[in-house]
Amino acid sequence: MGGGGGMGAGGGMGRGAMDPKAREEAAATRQATADYIRAATQASKRLTIAVHDTSVTITDADGRVQVFQTDGKKTDSRAANGLLKLSLKNHWDAATLLCEAEIELGARIVRSFALSPGGTELRMTTTVEGQGEPINLLRFYERPLEGQ
Repeated sequence: MGGGGGMGAGGGMGRGAMDPKAREEAAATRQATADYIRAATQASKRLTIAVHDTSVTITDADGRVQVFQTDGKKTDSRAANGLLKLSLKNHWDAATLLCEAEIELGARIVRSFALSPGGTELRMTTTVEGQGEPINLLRFYERPLEGQ
């Protein structure tokens, strides 16, 4: 009785192989995620904050403007020329503004903004989860004296 040939050895790309275009897109998405996290955790020398009825606008020292809708509704957005899908949610927790950003298949960034009693100092906490050990950053900003 002759032995059979078994299951055969098919061609195919093999386990874990990725076509070049998909590999390039994955690399671009990883870079866009890293850039987004870097921007979200980068310290600014100065923040200008304007509180409105349903939003808060924060402008940093380099002129970058972020508008946070404070209605607590989750909204979908895109960043990095559409490479990143984001889920955003911002709301007030008493006198603290909480801003949550979840990157699809990636990190979760939570920022909180709270004024000190008397309102002379802003405490900004940033937590990045989903990229290994959580990263916690704490920054303090002093309110400038009147006329400065």
